[in-house]
Amino acid sequence: MASQQKPIVVEVTADITPGETQLKVAPAASASHELLLLVPKEAQHGDRLILTEGEDGEWKCQLHKCQPRTSAEPAGTHQEAQQGSQPYRVAYTQVPEDAEMGTTQLVVDMGALEVPITVPAVARPGDWLKLSKSNSDGKGLKLEVVRKRSATDQDAGVRVAMTVLEVDDQESFAAMREAARRCGASVHPGLYRGVVPKMGISGLLTSEEVTEGEELFRIPARLHLSSVSCKEIFPELFRYATRIEQLSESRRVEASLSLCLAVLMADVVTGTTTCEDRCPEASKRILALWKVYAWSMLGLNFEDHPWWRSLRNAEEFNKAFQPSSEAEYARTMAGDAIAIHGILAGSLSPDLLGPGGFDVGLFLQARLSFLTREFGTPHDSSLVPLLDFCNHQNNPNAHQTWDVNDDSMVVKATRTIKAGEEVTISYGVLPNPVLLRTYGFTLPGEEEPNWAFSSLASLWEEQVCPEVAEKLRSAFTPFAEVQMSSTRITESLARMLDTCEAAGGDGLAILRTWCEARLTALEGCPVLIHALNTLKENRQKDPRSSNWWSALTTEGCSPEEEEDAPLRVRMSEYLCLLAHREALDMLDGRLPEEKMLSGAQEMHQALKEATAAEPDLQQQQQQPRGRPITSFPVLSCPVLPCACSGWWARIS
Repeated sequence: MASQQKPIVVEVTADITPGETQLKVAPAASASHELLLLVPKEAQHGDRLILTEGEDGEWKCQLHKCQPRTSAEPAGTHQEAQQGSQPYRVAYTQVPEDAEMGTTQLVVDMGALEVPITVPAVARPGDWLKLSKSNSDGKGLKLEVVRKRSATDQDAGVRVAMTVLEVDDQESFAAMREAARRCGASVHPGLYRGVVPKMGISGLLTSEEVTEGEELFRIPARLHLSSVSCKEIFPELFRYATRIEQLSESRRVEASLSLCLAVLMADVVTGTTTCEDRCPEASKRILALWKVYAWSMLGLNFEDHPWWRSLRNAEEFNKAFQPSSEAEYARTMAGDAIAIHGILAGSLSPDLLGPGGFDVGLFLQARLSFLTREFGTPHDSSLVPLLDFCNHQNNPNAHQTWDVNDDSMVVKATRTIKAGEEVTISYGVLPNPVLLRTYGFTLPGEEEPNWAFSSLASLWEEQVCPEVAEKLRSAFTPFAEVQMSSTRITESLARMLDTCEAAGGDGLAILRTWCEARLTALEGCPVLIHALNTLKENRQKDPRSSNWWSALTTEGCSPEEEEDAPLRVRMSEYLCLLAHREALDMLDGRLPEEKMLSGAQEMHQALKEATAAEPDLQQQQQQPRGRPITSFPVLSCPVLPCACSGWWARIS
């Protein structure tokens, strides 16, 4: 919006006919020429036209709405809405490419007044600036940076833009805590959201010492974003969404939950009141909490999550993880979310979705919010406001349980937590491939509790004869995965081996061929050479060692080696495959048990027992199918965040 002259504001009066009336506008009192302006047909009486001159001398006209629209407002317009009985205005304007952050002045028309603003220092060219005015106190304007980052789903040809607000962590957490308190929740007064010392990431900290056993959170189930609560707060939207026939029944609730959060986010971004207008009066307080929560979710940046990276630059992302299939998995799941958005958008009426619109980028953000933050509860998986800002640690200082007496999730300190220390919980005993595909982060090799390897079941067909391959195609759906774990024989691996045996193949021989082929591929990866040599040297000293990280330093490493996630994921896959091959070697008498990798004893024992008794291998798997949500037979029992969208493939 950098211009040669001050912007000219023209009001659309009652005597003007939009789409027909032409106005003559003098650029300046001393100007020797006039501008001829055709009033846009989209204009309404009371709207304003903002004329600005660019550096090239060309004049541009921008329409500023002073009344609400029935469809999603474009950025740079005004909206009026009702928040309870308090009206407020929202206006957007874009940061120009030549703007100097912290210096450039822009003018934003707020309908009743023109507001000069300075582009915030944290903004970037192309960002949108959101200016809102609340009449709750009769004064005050709030300026927020709305960051748009775009990527393209090449397969579907869909352009996706992620919307990220510059949200103050402490302010949003304090607002959520107050809104939750009004709804009957309790939150320790010393908790606040801030930057974790030495780590540079956001987390929950305490401003005062917390003693062992002291309660930190008590969040009733009615405040969770779950299928139960969404049915009450979004009755019409949730009902229609869960009846869409194009989605399988197993996917409808998942899609509907993400839809509800996306509509909440759209209300926050655009200033519309779709949710308030349709929410039952009895649930208005809960909705107020959810809107503050949605505002906080819009402050999360998913740019480093595998789903987004696979959209932003699929070729580069795939290259970083080769020969692992994790990048392809992320790409498939991101495409799946975009496809679900298309089904919802094509099946639900625009009136039902509201004037805030149903943006594919916001839906992807909502889906990622559920993927990375949902918890298992006795009712269903859900988002738990406030609690889900706790970060993960293998040895956390807090633990979550369920109190069946008041139907609440309760978190208590498991040891003394000092003032200024971060409050952490456990997301589960998960290997790096699962942590990455679900939560978007990995742990250092020395902290990884176990190892995993996943691949499409269809890839196993390359290792077998045509007769066995045909049986595998019947047993597994096209996008089904076979997961391998160093801690157990997984259900999918057991089914794979059983299917091979039933078709006349040698299941264990096929498993050996599979492991050796994948190990060879990983050993041929140049980026892993340093880590693999370190592992080899340490195992010469201690055959049970899994230490591949001790000699690694950033000095002399390539840029690829310095990126932790691809290295950690592929080394986890390598150790998982190696553990399975060594288990087979032990069964064949080639390797004594005392020389096998430490940490895989349970899987070794399960495989040994399975082959000794020769039962159906599927009876040996130790993890039930479906969502890993704990049952709740007693008063207090452990509750873990769901990793369901990460470990179990959900496209079948």
